[in-house]
Amino acid sequence: AFQEVENRNVMNDLASAISFAGGPSYIPGVVEGTDGGGSDVAYFFNSSIVTNVSSAHLGASETFNYAASLLPDRPPLLLSADVML
Repeated sequence: AFQEVENRNVMNDLASAISFAGGPSYIPGVVEGTDGGGSDVAYFFNSSIVTNVSSAHLGASETFNYAASLLPDRPPLLLSADVML
């Protein structure tokens, strides 16, 4: 998993560089961040063994009782997938 990611293009470039260097072929998943600064969170998965991938921020819509700001501004990411072992 990755945090403070600029955008999907960066993750595509990184996945390509890993593959070009002889590593596995990864598919990037990018989830829009909630911090307001444009930073996203992302993850890699190998589609030959991982399927049905979904992700969600946990508590992303929670707010402070006394303010409209989100709590937390970088919520944890829940990843769900089927893995063939």
